[in-house]
Amino acid sequence: MLLTDTRAPEAAVIRLNEALREFPQSPKLLFALGVAHFKNKKHDQAAVAFEQAVKLDPKFASAIAYLGLTYDETGRSAEALALYNRALAAAPHRCRL
Repeated sequence: MLLTDTRAPEAAVIRLNEALREFPQSPKLLFALGVAHFKNKKHDQAAVAFEQAVKLDPKFASAIAYLGLTYDETGRSAEALALYNRALAAAPHRCRL
């Protein structure tokens, strides 16, 4: 995530893919990979990573919300809204006003 935060998402993708070879079933690594792709404006690849993370952990609210962001960026607004609602339901304790 540090590489993504320092505006080096391509380097983050390389390192995360290396880590995923060792831990292929890690939803957190897949989420981080999705964020790196998203920051690099590779929305299709980001969506794949987020979808895999959510498949492994169906209540991973951050991955669900970011998947919604990728859908919104690619014009899939209705699906994005459904995902935002699903993310809120997955983590209601984090979404207080």
